[in-house]
Amino acid sequence: MGRLLILTLYLCCTTPSTYNDRLIIDAKVNGESVRLGFDTGAEFSILFRRTVKRLGLKVTEPPANAKADPGEVLLGRAEECRFELGNSMTKARFRVFDLPHYLDPGVDGVLAWADVRDNIVWIAADTKRLSTLTAFPEDIDTWTKWKIQQDSRYLEIRLSLASGKDGTILIDTGSPFGVQLSPQQWKQWRDKHKDQPVSVQAEYTPGIGLRVYEEAWADSLNIGKFSLTDVPVRESAPVKTLMFTNYQATLGLFSLTRLDIIIDGKNASIYTRSNPKPTSRYQYNRLGAVFVPANMKRDHLVAHVAENSPAQEAGIRNGDVLRRIGDLDVTKWRTDSRVLPLSRFWSRPAGTELELTLVRDNNHIKVKVKLKELFVQGGADKSVSPKRRHGQAIAPADADKPRR
Repeated sequence: MGRLLILTLYLCCTTPSTYNDRLIIDAKVNGESVRLGFDTGAEFSILFRRTVKRLGLKVTEPPANAKADPGEVLLGRAEECRFELGNSMTKARFRVFDLPHYLDPGVDGVLAWADVRDNIVWIAADTKRLSTLTAFPEDIDTWTKWKIQQDSRYLEIRLSLASGKDGTILIDTGSPFGVQLSPQQWKQWRDKHKDQPVSVQAEYTPGIGLRVYEEAWADSLNIGKFSLTDVPVRESAPVKTLMFTNYQATLGLFSLTRLDIIIDGKNASIYTRSNPKPTSRYQYNRLGAVFVPANMKRDHLVAHVAENSPAQEAGIRNGDVLRRIGDLDVTKWRTDSRVLPLSRFWSRPAGTELELTLVRDNNHIKVKVKLKELFVQGGADKSVSPKRRHGQAIAPADADKPRR
C-alpha cells in the first residue's frame, strides 16, 4: 500500500503550460512505450490508472478498511513489471494513481529519483531535455562538483554551512517554481530586500492545506556556498524543515533553467555549470492578488492582495469576493472547466486590462485593473556584468574538484 503526499499539488494546481514544461523521460514498461514526468521531489514512481489499463497490469488495491492519515491518499500497486530506461533494465512495481478525469498532464505517470539514481542523468532544464549517459562528457573537469545524500529517496544536495554543519538543498523537478527558501532563510532575505516588489501565489498541499505565499525576484541569491542569479524566490512550506536535515531551500524547475546538471547517483555526486544565456521566461502573477476559497467546501473565492500591487492600486482589498472576470462567472469554478486555473488570467502580458466584479460588504463593485511587470527578468535594465546577469552555480574556493 502506497501513500501519496505532495504529488497532487503539482498535478492539480499548475497551469496547462506547466504540463508542457515538465522534464519528460521516454521509457518502456514490459516492452510498451511510456512517457513519464521526471519528479525528483516525489517519494516514489507512479503510473496513472488509465496507463495501467492500457498496459494490462494487475493492481493490488489498498485494503477496504485502510484509512489514510490527514493529507494522505492511499494508492494501489501495480504488479511487478520490466522497466527499461536508456540502456538499463530493472524490475519495478509502480504505485497507481487515479488522475481526475478533467486533468491531462500529457504523461503516463511520474518517475521518482529513487528509480533513476543508478544512472548518470543530464538535466538541461532550459531546453526541457533530460538524457541518460553512459559516460561523463570530456569537459566534466570544468563543472562544479557537489555531494548528494546517497540513501535518500529525494535528490538532496549536501553543502557546508557557515555554522560548520551540513545543510540540505532539495532539487524538485516536479515543481514549476523558482527557489523556495526555508522560513528562516526567507525572513533573512526579505529583511534585506524590503523594497523589492512582490506578487503572490496560492498552493494547496495535502496535509498542509491552502496557503498564500509572497513571491519576489532575486538578482542574486546565495544559499551557503551555492549561488544563483535571476530567479524567483518565495518561502517554502514549514514542513520541509522537519523532513530534511538543516533544510535551506528547494530548487524548482525554473531555477534549474539557470544551470546544466549532471547527476551521478551511484557515486553520490552532482555536477553543475552555468547556463550563460537562459531563454526561459518565468510566468508569474502580474496582478499581485489571488482569489482562493475560504475553505474547500465553499464556492466563494476570497482576495489576498500584495501591498503596492496592481490589484491594490485598482482598489481590490483583502477579503473581497470575486464573482466575475469580464463575463465569466467564476463562482462555478467547481463545474465550469473554463474557470480554472485562474492563474492563466493573472499571468497574461503586462498591459493587459481586466474587469473584475467583486462583492464587498454585500455590495457588488466593478474594478478595472491593468497587469504590470513586477519582476525585471534577465537584468535587462541593470548595470551588471554578464557573470551576474545570467544564472549560475559559482564554484567556491574549497568546492570539490570534479573527477572523471
